[in-house]
Amino acid sequence: MACVADFYVVGAMKAGTTSVYSSLDKLPDIFCPKMKEPFFFLSDFEKEGIPSHLYIDSLQEYENLYCHALPGQIKGDFSAIYLWSREAAKNIHASNPNAKIIAILRSPVDRAISHYRANVRDGTETRPIEKAFSAEINDLSNGKSAAPGYLSCSLYAEQLKRYLKHFKRDQVHIVLFETLVKSPTAELAAISNHIGANFDEGMLNLTKVHATGKATNRVTNFIYRNRACFMPALKFLVRDKIIHHVRDNFIFSPYTAIPQDTIINLKAFFARDIAELQKTLSIQLDCWK
Repeated sequence: MACVADFYVVGAMKAGTTSVYSSLDKLPDIFCPKMKEPFFFLSDFEKEGIPSHLYIDSLQEYENLYCHALPGQIKGDFSAIYLWSREAAKNIHASNPNAKIIAILRSPVDRAISHYRANVRDGTETRPIEKAFSAEINDLSNGKSAAPGYLSCSLYAEQLKRYLKHFKRDQVHIVLFETLVKSPTAELAAISNHIGANFDEGMLNLTKVHATGKATNRVTNFIYRNRACFMPALKFLVRDKIIHHVRDNFIFSPYTAIPQDTIINLKAFFARDIAELQKTLSIQLDCWK
């Protein structure tokens, strides 16, 4: 397979990959394709259930994403589902064994909740959170992948081991979402250094891209679910700042608090995986416990 991208921000989902994409896209050294998540390196099985217009299926199409890159620009792929994928690490390595990998890891509890809330926001999840999580725990305990599920996408230990099996440790850069939020300039500088890009602090700022909150009613839910149909034209006519103001003040209302018992149960569920991840990466993750 031909070598196309130079670095891969492989996830995790709901851990700031879109904000990093938007930030790195400002650097002249880096080429970010218009299609942030081509999903090209998923297996055919893993693409099942994903609408065909949301992923790239042929090498020619994938190469076309990068055809406007200037000579010397460092090309990136920001498919956040690659971390969860069982095949992406192997497939990326087959394409480019020298690729630089970036994994952004968020507290598994917070990530799972954010994932659930995003699906509620988009109208694809109607179950109460406790029922949705209990159903997935049951699936996982019975050997079902529940893919890509709220909880399975937060089980990082095995996912990182797949990348460390195919890539050297110094090719895999780990970013903690919590540190990225607290110290965005330092973390963006570290990412830029990892992929070999010149870092310009004046050009980089980490901005929140995805909205939070639930739709206020069925009409606003319909508008947000179908935003892809009219958003390009709307952005051409109206500044992002105005769009975000309307979205945050009229489309969404705040989420209700998560029951404390749910939080406790989730922490217990993820405790073993966190311990294994600490061992695998030789880092401490006390802030997640």
